[in-house]
Amino acid sequence: MQEFDRANAALSSIIDSQFFLPLMPFISAGHCSAIVDPLTVITARERPTDNETILFIPLDVPIRYEYATLIPLHRPMSTLASRIKDEWMAELVVMLSELCARPKLN
Repeated sequence: MQEFDRANAALSSIIDSQFFLPLMPFISAGHCSAIVDPLTVITARERPTDNETILFIPLDVPIRYEYATLIPLHRPMSTLASRIKDEWMAELVVMLSELCARPKLN
């Protein structure tokens, strides 16, 4: 909100969504715009319906974002599940790095 104030721009929030991907058809149709996370950008660029009609513009000011991988708390993950998680995290870091999103693993 502070960035909008500094730019003398008004923020009119008329749609509230927990997830970004359901907003893509509305954005594609020109009904709204959104500030989205980098993984949403990657996913939307892969979808043929959104790929040509949505313009993604990186923000000048970085915004902190987080992703979580949920794993069982009271039992160990299987070897296969652990391998899939590790490979997915490695691929995610590559995709986010290619987008210049500066991912950091905890």
